[in-house]
Amino acid sequence: MAKEKVIKWKVQGFVPAGMLYHDTLVRLAEAVKKTTHGRLIFEVHPAGSLVPPFEGIKAVSDGVYQANYGYAAQWVGKIPVSPLFCSVPGGFNPMDMQMWLNEGGGKELWQEMYDTYGFKVKVLVSDPIPMEDFMWAKKPLKTIDDFKGLKLRMMPLMGDVLAKHGMCDFCSGWRNHAQFAEGRTGRCRVQHSCL
Repeated sequence: MAKEKVIKWKVQGFVPAGMLYHDTLVRLAEAVKKTTHGRLIFEVHPAGSLVPPFEGIKAVSDGVYQANYGYAAQWVGKIPVSPLFCSVPGGFNPMDMQMWLNEGGGKELWQEMYDTYGFKVKVLVSDPIPMEDFMWAKKPLKTIDDFKGLKLRMMPLMGDVLAKHGMCDFCSGWRNHAQFAEGRTGRCRVQHSCL
């Protein structure tokens, strides 16, 4: 009996090695290997090791590597509506998101979004990322005016809402989050083109 061919996929994650979601990808790779009896192997790569993190969807679409493990809002610079398929403040909780994706047509709508924007990729839903807390603040924020001039780092969608009300929003990749927290990014600005 001939030995079955082993299929190897390069899979890039969206965070550096050693972080929670990278470890989750490593566990997923182990589960895929076990479930397929070693016929499908995920070669796991941390964010940025194959292509810049926000270029993953294009790289997979162009055949540079086989799969990208991430979240839809990463592509907001290419697909403005992509944050709708993530956990966003005020959105679905993880259970509701999973139900909508699996039973309510969400996965099909997500696929339609990628198809509409010309990306040759397929949606494979794993676990939804829990909803982000809206924010923490050192001072009470009771009115819209209290938000003006604050430096905020958050994902798009909610950031767009705040920016339209004259508030500051900073959206960046994971490498910039620490710099922003340390105050090294300079003037606060709306920055979605970085994605």
